Amino acid sequence: MNSFVGIDLGTTNSAICSYNGSETRIWKSPEQNQILFDRLVEFAHSKGITVRVKSQMHEVQGVSLGGVIEIDPSAGTKTLIHEIAHELMHRGSECPEDPAIRELEAESVAYIVAKHFGLENLNSPNYIALQGVTSKMFFSHMERIRKVTEEIISAVEYSAKTVITFFDSHI
Repeated sequence: MNSFVGIDLGTTNSAICSYNGSETRIWKSPEQNQILFDRLVEFAHSKGITVRVKSQMHEVQGVSLGGVIEIDPSAGTKTLIHEIAHELMHRGSECPEDPAIRELEAESVAYIVAKHFGLENLNSPNYIALQGVTSKMFFSHMERIRKVTEEIISAVEYSAKTVITFFDSHI
């Protein structure tokens, strides 16, 4: 039996799986970090993005709806980062037409930010590869990925420093 990749193209955050003839693997990154999640929601709100925790259909973990992100309660924190990246990068005139490029950008940002903050079990390389992304595609979008990654990391770290400074000054 042949291997195949299944992609739900109905959302911006496709549910991706692979089947090798005997085993189906769904590529998710399930780790949840509530403190990081809360800081990311705060960042999203500062950008005018509403985040709703809401059950999604099938294997979809999150969806970017243009000013609103819906995240499944079982989704990992990286999914929120992925959807924030879609909101920041894929609304307006600079939105790439190719869905594979949009997924490359959002998932690359999510991977780098999640790795920076210590999340484990990230399946981003598999997810990106299953989108059919080439190294040429990746290199041509590195600057966009870097800018959004830096923006998210800086905002979350600033938020953390503000909280630490507040507690230090009140002890």
